[in-house]
Amino acid sequence: PLLNLFSGAALALVTLRQGGREGFITLMLSTAIAGILLGLMAGSVMPAMVLLGLFWLPLWGLAVTLRYTVSLAQTLRLSVLLAALAMLIFAFTLSDATEWGRTLLEQALKPMLIQLGLAEREPQILDQLLDYLSPLVLGLIVANGLASLLCGLLLGRWWQALLYNPGGFGREFHELRLGRQTAGVTLALCTLAVIINAPWLNNLLLLLVVLYTVQGLAISHGVVAKAGMARLWLIGLYVLLFLALPQMLMILCLLGIIDAWGDIRARFNSPKSDKV
Repeated sequence: PLLNLFSGAALALVTLRQGGREGFITLMLSTAIAGILLGLMAGSVMPAMVLLGLFWLPLWGLAVTLRYTVSLAQTLRLSVLLAALAMLIFAFTLSDATEWGRTLLEQALKPMLIQLGLAEREPQILDQLLDYLSPLVLGLIVANGLASLLCGLLLGRWWQALLYNPGGFGREFHELRLGRQTAGVTLALCTLAVIINAPWLNNLLLLLVVLYTVQGLAISHGVVAKAGMARLWLIGLYVLLFLALPQMLMILCLLGIIDAWGDIRARFNSPKSDKV
């Protein structure tokens, strides 16, 4: 996974710096080399094709968008729209997305519960987990892919700033604002999900969780920089994010939505440079 992240960041760096054409050449050469190596080692080039279609090609498109729009917010919104479109298209190709998700979960969870001895002692646990998670499996997979894409894009943008414009990414990230319209649409979808509880809608919300987690992190970095606080605050934030992921995701998302109207960062002065 880390090599995948760094390869995506390198592709984003080339595209952001040299343009879409050079980035696409890098993309094709990387795919060809990966295909040859995987063909020799594993006897199949399919993993390279999957990597191309699900990660490198979408990341190249986002990097091209960021290069020509010079808008991180616009690029992030586009990434969610593309991920949502891909998810809905794939869902329509399945006869039953929930049953598809249940099959995947059974393959992953059942052996683990058997190994822990819970499947025999408390068989209802597996059924409860399957009933709760099956409708969300597709959304969780796409949300994880979206998070990987955004991490690769942001890392590549950071590398670009380190090489050619030190401090530029910090200022750009600290001032990231997704806008009130995006926040309003998110709140409307949350309200609608409570009313109708449709699986496709809940899966769309998972993509917005990824989007507003990035916004919440941008706000946190911006506040720490503008208030001149120690970086230990950010280290603590990421430790909490690792230890209590679901709760911290919700907190960061709420922070991002509230900021659309509350403008939290404007309440702090900027005594130090934006290097956090």
